[in-house]
Amino acid sequence: PVSRYALSFVESQAPRPDRPIAVSPDGSHLVYVGPGDGSATLLWLKARDRDQAVPMAGTANVQSFTFSPDGQWISYVTGGLALRKLPIIGGAAISLADTVSQTRGVAWLDDGTIVFVENGGRSIKHIRDVGGPATIVWKSDTGSASGTAWYPTAIPGSRGIVFMRCRGGTGCGSGVDLMVGDLRSGESHVVAAGAIRGIYVPTGHILYVRPDGGMLAVPFSARSLKTSGAPVPVLDSITIGVN
Repeated sequence: PVSRYALSFVESQAPRPDRPIAVSPDGSHLVYVGPGDGSATLLWLKARDRDQAVPMAGTANVQSFTFSPDGQWISYVTGGLALRKLPIIGGAAISLADTVSQTRGVAWLDDGTIVFVENGGRSIKHIRDVGGPATIVWKSDTGSASGTAWYPTAIPGSRGIVFMRCRGGTGCGSGVDLMVGDLRSGESHVVAAGAIRGIYVPTGHILYVRPDGGMLAVPFSARSLKTSGAPVPVLDSITIGVN
């Protein structure tokens, strides 16, 4: 089933148009980057059945964030480059890891691990959502800006992730590819050359956006981590930045 509803924000709580929005798995809540004190920003939480959003304490200048699979927590990267989690009902944040790359994304998998980008995009790690040591699940084979990772997203079953890889140059200026990473083997492969962003959706497809603004869907198996058909157009005139 598909739910549609009107969504409006009080002017003083409006989302930043240049920042992402995260929607909970059941669609009941969304989290976005909104105004904070002075020039700072905060994460705001808005329930579908509430007119007002509420600011989330301790989230100043956060850029990367995501919901837990049950929708009860937010994992985010602080301005000080620490990975934390915070319950949506309020309370103290729990620190999980340091030295995270702030703007490059975080993904919460359904096996209770959180994937994050580290070392300026040169590696991807995962960590238990209760804390502990982090383990490298992907590493650039170049040691430079070429091959760096951005924006990991989860694939159901916790075996793999989708992420964007820069081919080289500052800010992905030399081109990008959409990759699938196997968290068991550490191997990765291209699923859409030149694609900017991508996610797995429950229909059994990966949705991705090309630099020309076209959005496509390609059939994809979450079990084999491989595509199984040709991509088809879904939307056009989509605007997404790569940095």
